[in-house]
Amino acid sequence: MQTECPHSQPCLKARQEEPLSLEQMRAHIDPWLKEIAQQIGMPTNSKKMWLVSQALIFNQQKYLLGIDSLQDKNKSIFCLGIFHGQEVRKGFCLQAFTKEPSIELSCEKSLLKIQINTKSAIQRYLIFQAIQDQFYLRQYYEVFLAQDDLKIPHKIGEKLYYNQERDKQQIPMQTLSTPLLEKLRLACVQHNLCQTPLLEP
Repeated sequence: MQTECPHSQPCLKARQEEPLSLEQMRAHIDPWLKEIAQQIGMPTNSKKMWLVSQALIFNQQKYLLGIDSLQDKNKSIFCLGIFHGQEVRKGFCLQAFTKEPSIELSCEKSLLKIQINTKSAIQRYLIFQAIQDQFYLRQYYEVFLAQDDLKIPHKIGEKLYYNQERDKQQIPMQTLSTPLLEKLRLACVQHNLCQTPLLEP
């Protein structure tokens, strides 16, 4: 069962699967992992772990979402790629000091939301907008959850890295008004959590 994203209906959870192009996806992501590992002084021969491969239907096109990681004793790097056919539509890496995450996908109209839940009190959200079959990052933010209440964002040791695309296009969270994001936006504003996306030059 594949995920359909018709117009304003939220996505159902995408079916997890191992696509035939798994090795090709890893080959695309591998240089990103090594680049970030070198930047933070992490051994490039650290444990490599494939985390997730999910298929989704978005704007009547099939995409594959793949995440690979490097992990050592106290650091983890996650690199994510969005693939359409043999082409990479988007790639980015996130350095985090947590272990294996779970990924939730949802979408509405031209927006794709990726929620990254790790085994900690930190949740990360990435909002992409699809324009002419390409994905552009519109918002990246984190919330720190304690006792089911939103607290201050966790910033220590968290960075967002880009691949060679170096796409810096963004719009403030306040201008995102789809029902999918409205509840998160209101909670963010109410608890003074809205922040500028963390961008690397």
